[in-house]
Amino acid sequence: MTTTKRHTTSTATTPISSSAVITAASSSAAGDGVLSMPNGSTQPNESPSQPKRKYKPRKPYPAAKRTGKVITCPICGSQVYKPLAWLKKIQGDPTCGNVCRGIARGRNPQIRAHLKRISSNNVGVRNPKKGSPGASNPAWKGGVTYFKTHGNYTGVKYIRCPVAYLSMARKDGYVMEHRILVAQAIGRCLLRVEVVHHKDHNPSNNQLDNLQLFASNRDHKLFEHHGLPAPIWQL
Repeated sequence: MTTTKRHTTSTATTPISSSAVITAASSSAAGDGVLSMPNGSTQPNESPSQPKRKYKPRKPYPAAKRTGKVITCPICGSQVYKPLAWLKKIQGDPTCGNVCRGIARGRNPQIRAHLKRISSNNVGVRNPKKGSPGASNPAWKGGVTYFKTHGNYTGVKYIRCPVAYLSMARKDGYVMEHRILVAQAIGRCLLRVEVVHHKDHNPSNNQLDNLQLFASNRDHKLFEHHGLPAPIWQL
């Protein structure tokens, strides 16, 4: 008995990628200058540059709806508009701004007497709540300050810089004590690049025999590692 094989024809189709569809659509519509997308939408080949949106300036509040009034400043004489809510909470004559307000407060004898009574800048009676000044203050350290540090490291000591050495001082008028001691020993101000070294590495020991002066921080580090170059000053 013979058997025959039936040949079936496959109806499956090969999927077409979306890039191929776009390419075919663009080639067919090349003459129109419009690019057809797979979903049916079209867009021009070259999108025109859209101008940036310009915001219109804010219109002033209509004068008919304003609830305030125009006042004349008693200090400078300028005329400005002030809302009614602002005028209600102002005591005394209203002014154009904070500068004129401060001048007006300074001319008031009652306010001047009050400010003089509570002042702490040697203008009036010292306020006892401000604490004791100078050496009478429990936080007094003899007119010196210390650099803030972390751990057990001792901070560098700063003192008030003498007038003859102000070029070495910080903006607040303080200078490192070991630098001013070396400057006084050699009779001149130290340069900014010159470095003062503590032999025992203790920044609180500012004895002259414990200090060395180097021309730069490079020489300072080389001396610590190799013993050369020698310091430019030491006792």
